[in-house]
Amino acid sequence: GSQIPTTPRGITMSHKDVILRDLTLDGCTNQVVGTGSGIRLEKGWIENVRITRIQQKNTGGHQSAVGLYMNGGTATNVVIDNCSCPSSYGNTQGIGAMVGGGLLVDSEVRDIKLNRGELHGIGVNVTGGTVRRVKITNVRGLAWSNTYGSGLYVGGSGTAEDCEIRGCLQGVYIDGGTLRNSLIVGNDNNGSDKHAGGLWQGGGTVVNCTCADNETTQEDANSDFLASAGTTVNTIAIKANVSGGTRRNNCFNEPVAFKRGYHLKGNANPCVNAGDNTMWAGVENPKDLDGNARIRGRIVDLGCYEFGVMGLMLL
Repeated sequence: GSQIPTTPRGITMSHKDVILRDLTLDGCTNQVVGTGSGIRLEKGWIENVRITRIQQKNTGGHQSAVGLYMNGGTATNVVIDNCSCPSSYGNTQGIGAMVGGGLLVDSEVRDIKLNRGELHGIGVNVTGGTVRRVKITNVRGLAWSNTYGSGLYVGGSGTAEDCEIRGCLQGVYIDGGTLRNSLIVGNDNNGSDKHAGGLWQGGGTVVNCTCADNETTQEDANSDFLASAGTTVNTIAIKANVSGGTRRNNCFNEPVAFKRGYHLKGNANPCVNAGDNTMWAGVENPKDLDGNARIRGRIVDLGCYEFGVMGLMLL
């Protein structure tokens, strides 16, 4: 229900018992360098909230955490769109959401467009806490030098899981933390740097992700996945360039039979029952990106979806 019109700043939540729900936060403006121009969530709970047209107007180079800043608490069913900061060149992070702690879940970040470069996770930037079941689409900026992972950045001790990243400039960059069970498709790199269009890994751990139909103007082999460090397990990347790190039970640079929505097709598919189950040890009630059982047979499949549909047999 309620809507808050244009105000100098947004909302700060720092008490564990505070609940904010059923709200549209529209057009807040922050004139100084800071974090959380829309909502700054340190403790408490926000639910069914839209954060839109939030602006950071300071002209300094570094900009971060314009729409939502989280250092704790829970944010669920949140839509963040059309947040912005001035045209410039400088380290730019989390213009949609910046997560250093807490849980961002069942949410959407979309339509973040900046006329500036040096972009690192301007859709969602997670260095602590967990981002789960978040869809990130149409996040764009200038592909200048040092621009990578505009859609999603994962670092530090952060975890991103069950996410979908589409239509972004250089979709995902990870150099720490964990990226799990996510779909990275339809992103691109149209800049001068030879970075991946889909997923670039410089560290951290990638588990059971699917990277396909991403593009780069530089080298086809970088289109879906570029890796120089870190650990990758149970992951599909149709066009990959891997120069370092640890890789186990993956499918790189091989044709994979997909049916609609990048689900695996056919029992003879080399990605079925080809994974490493140890990467799911300790995960309670593991699910694939559809919410189905993550390990349906004895061995986990590659990619973000398990093959097949559980049915009912009548005798």
